[in-house]
This record gives sequence, C-alpha cells and structure tokens, in this order.
Amino acid sequence: MPVSACKFKVKHVLVTGAAGFLGQHVCRYLRQQGVLVRAMLRRPIEGPWDEAVIADLSRPESFPVRMFDDVDSVFHLAAIAHHRATEEDYQHNNVDSCVNIAQAALAAGVTRLIYVSSSKAVAEPYDRCVDENFTDMPTDAYGVSKRRGEEVLLAMPGLTHLVIARPPLIYGAGVRDNLAMMLRWIDKCLFPPLPDLPAPRSMVAAADVARALLLLAQEPKAHQKIYFVTDNQVYQMAAVERAMRTALGRKLPVWHVPFFCFWCVGKTGDLFRKLYVRFPIHSGLVHKLLGPAQYSSEKLQRELGWRPETDFYRELPAIVAEYRRLKQ
Repeated sequence: MPVSACKFKVKHVLVTGAAGFLGQHVCRYLRQQGVLVRAMLRRPIEGPWDEAVIADLSRPESFPVRMFDDVDSVFHLAAIAHHRATEEDYQHNNVDSCVNIAQAALAAGVTRLIYVSSSKAVAEPYDRCVDENFTDMPTDAYGVSKRRGEEVLLAMPGLTHLVIARPPLIYGAGVRDNLAMMLRWIDKCLFPPLPDLPAPRSMVAAADVARALLLLAQEPKAHQKIYFVTDNQVYQMAAVERAMRTALGRKLPVWHVPFFCFWCVGKTGDLFRKLYVRFPIHSGLVHKLLGPAQYSSEKLQRELGWRPETDFYRELPAIVAEYRRLKQ
C-alpha cells in the first residue's frame, strides 16, 4: 500500500498560540483545508477559527473540561521570545507549557501533537548551513527553553504521533518583532543602512509553515522526528533592508553604517540593560540583523516531498500593505 494511502486525516484540531502572528496564519490555512479549528486563547478575541476556549497554559486547572472534545490533533504554537524574559519566564512558558498541554491532551485521549519549536533550539551555526544532524546545545535562555520543550515531549510516553518543526525567522502579512521593527524604522527614516556582509540567513513564510505543519500532522513517517522548515532561499539582511525601502517608497542610501558601529552600539545597549535602563538596541538584535544563521530543510523535502511555495520578496507587497493598514 502506498504511503500516501496511510496518511492520517486531520479533521478537528486545538491550536495553542492561535492569536499570535503565526497562529493566525496556521488557523486560517487549516480552515481553508476543511479542518475544524478550536483556538486556545487567554481572553476572548475574534480570529480565523471556528471556536475558542479560554484557558491559561501555565495553569492546567484552568483548562475547560470539554477543551479536547472531538479533537484529533493538537498544534502547540504558544511560546514567548521576549528579550527581557528571565530564565524562569522561559521555563514557565516554553517548557512547562509543553508538559501541561501534552498531559492534558493525553488524559483526554488525544495522542497526536505537532510542536512548533525554533531553529534557535540548536546553537548558532555561524558560517555553516546545518541540518537536523547538528545537535549542539544553544547558550541563550530562549533557545535552551525551546530545546528543553522538544526533549520533554520526545520523552513523553503515550503520544502516538509527535512531530517537531523548527522554523527560522518567519515573515508574512502582519509580521511582528524584528522584521516589523525594521519596517517601522525604515518608514520613519530612522533605520541605519546595513553593511553588505557575507552572512547568509534562512527565513520562511508563515503560509509555508502552516502548509508544512498540516503535512507533518498527517504523515505517519514524521512521528518522533524533527524538521527544519525554511523557504530554501539564502538572504542577506542588507538586501532585505533595501527591498523594504523600495516597497515603502523610500530612497536607497548611497552609504551604509560599518559593522563596527553596530557592534559598539549593541555592547552599549547591553550595558544599559544590565542597569535596567531601556535601550532599543542590544547585541542580540545586532546579531539577528547582521549575523549568519542558515538551516537546511532538505530532510523535509526528501522524506515528505514538501516544497515551499513563496519567498520573502514575493510576500513583501502583502507585508507592506498589511503594515500600512494597521498603521492607519
């Protein structure tokens, strides 16, 4: 019997982190594919889901009794990645939450879970393009928490289908965090022109992550496996910045700020933060802008036949249009 005939049909899912940037893309895509989506939310809000339950992942006692009724799969997206979070915050939100949602699902008889981790669950690859065989432990608190979340789920008995997805930087309409910051600062003519550096980076569209997650939820071969999910493109952030300027109608600069200046400002920001003084730039942000971080999704492509459908430059008009809509 061909493998495709053995695929599991996902019909009704619970999505944690549904209100987030990626969560909304995932919920919207699942509904387009005929999947009934139940969103797990901290507070009632409208969104691209069929129904919602109000619960706090950190307090299993807050889970409604019928939260898992008719659910066949859990998509666990909820996490924090705030630069001001403490190790305790990360443990609470990125590790303990994995245990809480998995144990509650198992107690309700739901044994299928797709976990959205991060490429940061491994150490920085620097000038290498790494795949799932690269297992060096990260050193930052966020990355460590995502890795621990993976480990506790992989070790948990009872899950009949557990898959871990590791996307890198995610883009798409409604994007938040660093790419959104770049858009805002470029639009205000406050973003410094980045130097052209040989620092390849991987990224992926939120829509492609959503497609990959549904595939991983349905493929029996994916059980107990980890997959990087990228768009197979290689980006330099200086080129991304210039594309943003053009899309926003801003002039392209004829100069750029040397890397050494960014490095100095980042270190200065680190000192201010140690003194609990608010400062917009720090070394971590500088690395995200100018450091290399390249990952291979060849395993996902080879084993499951997955292909990305878009790239950053094709999605940029929609990203800018949504940015302008929200700005009004």
